[in-house]
Amino acid sequence: MVKPATQSVQKSVQPIKMSQPASQRHSFWIWGWLGLISYLALFWHLGAVGLVDETEPIFAETSRQMWITGDWITPTFNGLERFDKPPLIYWLQATAYYLLGLNEWAVRIPSAIAALVQVVFGAATLLRFGGSRGHQENLTQPPWGLSRAWWAALLGGTLLATTPLTLVWGRTGVSDMVLVACVSGAMWAFFWAYAGSGRHWYLVFYTLLGLGILAKGPVALVLPGLSLGLFLLWLGRDHALKVMREMGLIAGTVVVLVITLPWYVAVIGRHGWAYVQDFFGYHNVARFTQVVNNHSAPWYFYGLVVLVGFLPYSVHLPLVMARLRFWQRQRWRGIPRDQHLGLFALCWFGAVFGFFSMAVTKLPSYLLPLMPAAAMLVALEWSCQLTAVPDLSQSHHRIPWPDWITGILNAAFLAVLAGLGWQLPRLLGPDDAAPDLTAAIQTFHLPTGSLVGWGLAFGLAVVLLGLRQVRWLWTANVLGSLGLVVLLFSSAIFALNDARQVPLRELALELRADTSEAQQDPVLMVGVFKPSLVFYSQRTIIPVPDPGQLSQVLQDLAATTEPFTGAWVVGLKQDLVLAQLSLDEGQDFDPYGLVRIEDP
Repeated sequence: MVKPATQSVQKSVQPIKMSQPASQRHSFWIWGWLGLISYLALFWHLGAVGLVDETEPIFAETSRQMWITGDWITPTFNGLERFDKPPLIYWLQATAYYLLGLNEWAVRIPSAIAALVQVVFGAATLLRFGGSRGHQENLTQPPWGLSRAWWAALLGGTLLATTPLTLVWGRTGVSDMVLVACVSGAMWAFFWAYAGSGRHWYLVFYTLLGLGILAKGPVALVLPGLSLGLFLLWLGRDHALKVMREMGLIAGTVVVLVITLPWYVAVIGRHGWAYVQDFFGYHNVARFTQVVNNHSAPWYFYGLVVLVGFLPYSVHLPLVMARLRFWQRQRWRGIPRDQHLGLFALCWFGAVFGFFSMAVTKLPSYLLPLMPAAAMLVALEWSCQLTAVPDLSQSHHRIPWPDWITGILNAAFLAVLAGLGWQLPRLLGPDDAAPDLTAAIQTFHLPTGSLVGWGLAFGLAVVLLGLRQVRWLWTANVLGSLGLVVLLFSSAIFALNDARQVPLRELALELRADTSEAQQDPVLMVGVFKPSLVFYSQRTIIPVPDPGQLSQVLQDLAATTEPFTGAWVVGLKQDLVLAQLSLDEGQDFDPYGLVRIEDP
């Protein structure tokens, strides 16, 4: 009997080993690419614009207070104790002030470095474990000469650096990205140990858990605990117990306590029940059980966050998850540990998504810890598609219908993004603190840039679909993401800064530059409260939320301050009018005003 030609061809496909020089070339170019992408996404123009209200200046000023007072135990902001977050981000920012000076770069560099660590560790994990998923790999003619592992590292690192949530929080001086680096690093360290790369990785795992608890509290323990619990139990109770024995839980607990207890004991010893109630009660338990600071959202909120926060790659997640066949538990139990990375990432994604979906308080940043898992899932599937042996029994290389549907949705999504970018000025709502924002957006040509960037990505996606090259759709998505990076950090941040932050910063610097006797007089802010005023003026600001209460507040100050020589009043001009203050005698920092009060 004559064997079918397709069988002989399939048998002729034999993996070949790449030469050491070829591997070194791949290493140079891929890590160089990830370095360039990370620079553009995380460090380019990092300190070129001022701090953005409302959250970032609070962290910056709290760290400044630690730096100038030498009190590394109690965080304070605007003259008050701040128990919202543990101290790690403040310690990092204060250290950056010492090394780099008091500036925006120093405020944001801890977050940027944390995001970079995430990119490097994630890419290294994919390079180590992303090359074997139980599928046949064609190494005789791999695209660009890259093996599946190198493709996984290249794609995963690119996604980790360029997803919108990373672009925002990796360049913002708050604690979120430091937490994510600790949580994701702990998860990856666990997998390195679990897959047989050495028990010392468990020490890294516990160390990062401890640092995560210093970054944001118990959530750094809860998220990995839920994720690993789901992963191990999915593979069976006996398997879970075996791994838990391997982990050295008692020794690991000691490591975590050695890292975390000194500061928590010190701060509780100093402030007692007030700290416990505020941090553990209000900022942890209450956020899960009730709405805090009006941050409520419908049940489907986090679905939208994943769609937007992981764009444009998010449309691929349903197919990627289905391709894992996670419901085939017996099959997964029979696969070697080092091939469990896909299931591991899926359990990580599902546990974080489920936990925060149950929480009553909802914020987009809460889903940051699942973005590395999403990036791994997509990178693993795309690398598999790029290096899989084609089915030569099909003369036209038939593409499965799920891939077609996902590809069409991908192209449509890119078209929608192009349209939304073009309509950006109309989509933005009014902002009293930035009345000229729409004009600034037009001045910096953001609608045109968005239309061109996403439009080119859409065009490339259509061409690839027409050529039946669905496996190369990732190039259209990366093209769109790179366009977004360039647009955001060459234009958008400057438009936002000029329209929203520059007037208030100039007002704050005016207060700070005053060397007269009035420099010691109290400063009140009526209506909205902007924390950047505290940081840039380096003065304590008294908030007066109701402009109608300004007169009473001034009288109380006059009665309790000896001698009372006057006060400065800051606010949006419409709030100053409501406070019955004359703008004719004040200074105009449109849309804000600064008025001097001599006699209340």
